[in-house]
Formats: sequence, structure tokens, C-alpha cells
Amino acid sequence: MLNSLAGPALRAGLDVLAVGGRFIELGKRDIYADTKLGMSPFKRNITVSSVDLDLVLRTKPDLACTLLSEVAEELTAGRLDSLPRKEFPLEQAADAFRLMAAAKHIGKLVLTVPASGSTVAVVPEGTVPIAHSDGAYVITGGLGGLGLEMAKWLGGLGAGRLVLNGRSAPSVHTEEVIAELRAAGTQVEVVCGDVSAGDTADRLVEACGPFRLRGILHAAAVLDDGMVLNLDRERVEKVWRPKVDGAWHLHSAAEGHDLDWFVLFSSGASMFGNPGQGNYAAANAWLDAFAQWRHHRGLPALTVNWGAWGEAGRATGFKDRGFSTLSTKDGIDALTTLLDHDRVRTGVFAFEADQWFGMLPSALESSFFAAMPRSAAGDTPAAGGKVRAELVELPAEERRRFMIDYLAGQIRVILGLSSASVDADVPLTNLGFDSLTALQLRNQLEADLALKIPATAVWTHPTPAALGDHLIEQLAL
Repeated sequence: MLNSLAGPALRAGLDVLAVGGRFIELGKRDIYADTKLGMSPFKRNITVSSVDLDLVLRTKPDLACTLLSEVAEELTAGRLDSLPRKEFPLEQAADAFRLMAAAKHIGKLVLTVPASGSTVAVVPEGTVPIAHSDGAYVITGGLGGLGLEMAKWLGGLGAGRLVLNGRSAPSVHTEEVIAELRAAGTQVEVVCGDVSAGDTADRLVEACGPFRLRGILHAAAVLDDGMVLNLDRERVEKVWRPKVDGAWHLHSAAEGHDLDWFVLFSSGASMFGNPGQGNYAAANAWLDAFAQWRHHRGLPALTVNWGAWGEAGRATGFKDRGFSTLSTKDGIDALTTLLDHDRVRTGVFAFEADQWFGMLPSALESSFFAAMPRSAAGDTPAAGGKVRAELVELPAEERRRFMIDYLAGQIRVILGLSSASVDADVPLTNLGFDSLTALQLRNQLEADLALKIPATAVWTHPTPAALGDHLIEQLAL
């Protein structure tokens, strides 16, 4: 039996296979989804094989050429019949695609192209505007960082009124941006308050005034990173409430309003995890599911699993430490594209394999990156070496200070210490290092220094200063 069906249909095919039968899987969906398959069909001595012609073409081109030649020869000689097909004139291509999408066809769908003729192509006039002069747009977390960039973006698109929310009063810089927006013709209302509190979302909607509420952008967030063993209910709720309760209150307050869009700022942490951010990943995973929930009810919803932004927001320090990050322009362009295409959930982040898998070695084992070849994932210690190259260029007397500063930066990233200073003589265990974070640091060091480092190095050289001296010695520059 040849099979290209997925899901329950695949299992049904196995169940009707005769004793000693052969089942050849041509589809890919269940294979790449790692779908579970029960063993009971095998009691009938069946054989199951899979054939991926794309893989044959990539890995064994000579074999692929031979197979295609043999099939062509058999077809030419009439010993093989062509597959069943249904033909559509080119101008009926839309009907063909609809039939294919409904999966009601047998065999192949073929578009026929006439030898001559002409047709008129209709060019789309443009996408639906994201912002309108008669519209009001609510932005939580809108008084700083990414929220303020979103306000500038919507103001530039002609939004009539912006309602900006934050827990604290606007800073001097924020007031300056608000003044610029007002001078350009956008009305701006500031509503201070915790969006996780019940009445704040209602006040945000009321602040839209006579303008029609057209869009909500939920970018409020609070971080309180720590290993799972160190998280208690209070620390989980501190991160959970602004994201989850805030989103739900906004949903409830906007009931009855005909929104154009409802955007939720989620995080890549809910896609592939991040050590020390279990509470943050959980809150963002709820947002991801909430967007799907709204979508299934016919309500607009988009959740974006953002990576680090390098020019605004909480993660700008990553750029300073040499990590690839999103520019503000790239992030806004991505958000515009997602809204244009009516997406529900998408991850957007700058990706460099050696950085990602050095900091998150466990990600290689996740289903998210399962299809990535190990060679593309920078799976060898010598794949990086950028910090080593910088050390080589420094005078010998400056290398120790550079190494200690570099280690302090990596420690801050791993422990989520933001801009807090790291004493070079304080043991890493006192800062909160455990076996997981020690492994994370070791993998990053191996990538950046192109150096094989023993698993015990972080414990046998327990302070940043001691570890830095050891690493410089091992580099033998």
C-alpha cells in the first residue's frame, strides 16, 4: 500500500493491511510532527517503509537520476499508466486551488496553458491600513521601551488617538515623544495604572473618547527571573498577572467593539524555553493559546514570539554584548507584515546558530529545532571563537581585564541580572549558579573562545577572576 494520507487516515491504512503486507509512507506530515504510532498493526507481520524523494534528490542525486530515467522509459513504452488527473484552464487556477485545499480530488490537478492568448492581471491596490484617523489605539506598556516605539509607529501611520498605559508616570524622554506626537496631529492620552487590576482596562477603553476603538497592543511585562526551585507563588504571579490578567481584562473591556486587530507581545521563551525564565515562558505560552482562542471565536488576534530587540526595550544589553538582535525597523516591518497577512502566531527573532545553541544547548533537543542539521547548529566548540580573536588583538596586560568583563557580561545574561555589577571575587554559587547555569556558561565559553573546557572548570575555578585567569592560561595566547 502506498500512502500519503496523514493523521487517523494513516492509522486506518495500517489497520486494513493484509498479513505480510507492505506499507510505504510517501507523506511527510506525521514524520516531521513525530506522530506516535501504536505497535498493534505489526502483529500481522507487516513491513513499514518511508520514501522521501526530496531527501533522495539531495543526498543521492545519481540514484534519483537513475530512478527518473527508468520511470520515463516505462511511461514512454506504455508499460506504466499516468496518474489520474483533472485539468483546469489557467484562468480557472483559483478553482483548482480550492479543490486541492478541500482535498476532494483523486490523482493530480493540472493547469493547462494555451499556446497563445492574453489575459488581464489585477494588481492589488494595497493592504488594509493598520491605523486610521478616526481610530483610537490602546497600548499597554506604552510609556517606555517597545511600547513607546509602537506609539511612534502608529502615530506615523495616521492614528487619530493613542491611549498609552504604564504603571508609573511618564519619564522626561517619554513626555518629549508624546509632545512630538501631539505636534504631528495625533491625540495622546496617558492612563497610569496596573493593567492586571480590574478597572484599568475599562479606563483605557473609556479614554478613547469619541474615537472608535480599532486596535489594542498588549506589551506590558514584568520580569522576575530565577531557577524553578527558587520560584514561589508570589514571584510567579508577579510575572503572570501583567501578561495574563492584563490580556483578559483588555479582552473583556473591548467586548462589543469592532476591533481591526488585537496584538499580544509574547516571547521566544514560550517557543523553545529559556533557563531561569520558567514563569515568563509560562505567561507568554498562555498569551499564545489565548490568541488561538480568540481566533477560533472569529475575533482578531495576533501573538508575536519576539526575540531580543537591540535598540529599545529590556533586552538592549544583548546587542552591547555582541548578540544578534532585531533592529526597531526590522521589528516594525515584521509586525506590519504579520498584520497584513492576518497571522495568529509567529516567532520573530534574529538567529545565529552558534550564539543560540551556545546559550541554550537544550534547545537542540527540542522538537522546534529537530529538523535542523547539527552542522548548521554550530555543534562543535570550534565553531565560534569571536572573543578569542578579540583577545589575540589585545596587549597582554589588557587581556585579564577584558576576560573578566566578558565573563561578568555572560553571567549577567545567564542569571538575568540586567545591568547589575558582578564582583570578580564573589563565588558563582553565591550569585545563584547551579549545575544547569554552569553548563550554560561552559557552552557559551566554548563557542566564544573556540576552546574545549572541562565540565568541572566552573567549580574548580569558582570566581570570575579565577575562571578568567584559568581560561587565559588555557588559551596560551
